[in-house]
Amino acid sequence: MGPRWIWLFAGWLFGLSLLAPWRGAGQTLPTAIYLPIAAAPAPMPTPALDWDPRLDQRGAYLILAEQGAWRLLRARWLDEQQSAGRHHIYIDTLDAEGKRVTGVQVRILWAGGEATVVTEAKPGEPYAANFPMFAVAPAYSAQPAGGDLVGGMGLGSIEQPAYAIHTSYELIWQYVPGDDYAR
Repeated sequence: MGPRWIWLFAGWLFGLSLLAPWRGAGQTLPTAIYLPIAAAPAPMPTPALDWDPRLDQRGAYLILAEQGAWRLLRARWLDEQQSAGRHHIYIDTLDAEGKRVTGVQVRILWAGGEATVVTEAKPGEPYAANFPMFAVAPAYSAQPAGGDLVGGMGLGSIEQPAYAIHTSYELIWQYVPGDDYAR
């Protein structure tokens, strides 16, 4: 112990001696002080990411948000047969319990501009919003406000990436309150 600790210990002893007259006969000072501790609520578990490995072959990528609560839950690429002539980015947003959330704004960005799609109830439909694509990959990215970004999307196939072959993407984000963003 250095001299500073000696002085702190001596000051503590002196403080106890000053309290002695007010203790009363036969009473001692408590040896421990107990402070209440409020436990913080446990964060919701981060959902596991379901990422179609063909997205990597198409050049798609994921950028995790540093702050926010919209986590990408699932990303799928639909080839020409699966798309059946469609050429869209299909979007859904879910709450922590897995129910559709409406009114969520999702930004779609491309080299010449941007658009915002808003999720809707769409009963019976598998997705809450969609955006048509007209450029080959890696033209488009999509991101809900305060959420993970998926980029590198667009038309084309794995075999012919430079051709405007009608393909699609399915993206589902889930709201995770208090997410610590560890994956």
